[in-house]
Amino acid sequence: MKAKAVSLEVFDPTYFVFVDFAITEHDPFVLTDAPAGCDLEVHLAGSPNAALAAQLAQIPADVCDLPPQFQAETSTWSNEARVMCP
Repeated sequence: MKAKAVSLEVFDPTYFVFVDFAITEHDPFVLTDAPAGCDLEVHLAGSPNAALAAQLAQIPADVCDLPPQFQAETSTWSNEARVMCP
């Protein structure tokens, strides 16, 4: 059985690796030559509020794992493209 959905996310779950790329606001992902009936959903990343960003900035550089109290909040900071086909 072939997969009916594919999802691509770009983010760092630890929040410590810096990935810099720009996603355009208009058509950041495009389906090209997709089979009939395939659909594309795009979800763009959220941003931290100033207070949370300040707290994250206080985490020492030698800490390799994001403290648990920040994991749920930062998990939404990813850009995702999902392709679904019948």
